[in-house]
Amino acid sequence: PSVYYQLMQLNLLLTDYENAGNFAQLFYDATVKPNPRSLQAGYFNAELAIVRTYQGRYDEAQRLLAESRAIFNVPETDVPYIGYHVAAGLLAESAHCDDLALRHFRAAEGKGTSLGLYLLPPALYAAHVRTRLGQFDDAQRVIDSFRPQVEARR
Repeated sequence: PSVYYQLMQLNLLLTDYENAGNFAQLFYDATVKPNPRSLQAGYFNAELAIVRTYQGRYDEAQRLLAESRAIFNVPETDVPYIGYHVAAGLLAESAHCDDLALRHFRAAEGKGTSLGLYLLPPALYAAHVRTRLGQFDDAQRVIDSFRPQVEARR
């Protein structure tokens, strides 16, 4: 399963969403399908929801996110996993609910750092939504905060 997960991430980075989805399905079949109510299934369903949003398969992403939340069994604001909020933000953004998307991305930012599947730091997802909302100064501040990292990691 860890190989499938790494290949899923690699294909997302390459913007090959079809192959990312294929590896995501192999990962799901090996990890979640045998025990769909396990605690780790809550995390993995959120990860797969991210993949499905990148593929434009929003109904499936929404189903996976609902299953994830049911496993966590806490109010949505208390879901502890960054990936959950990134997936929820991406779904909200795809539905043009930018205020809701921003709330989820900010919630992800507030959860600290994680080695989740999200391709960008949650602050950059939030900056993107801020541009959609016309909050250009706020978006610019976020982008500027990453400039030192870009320079250091050429």
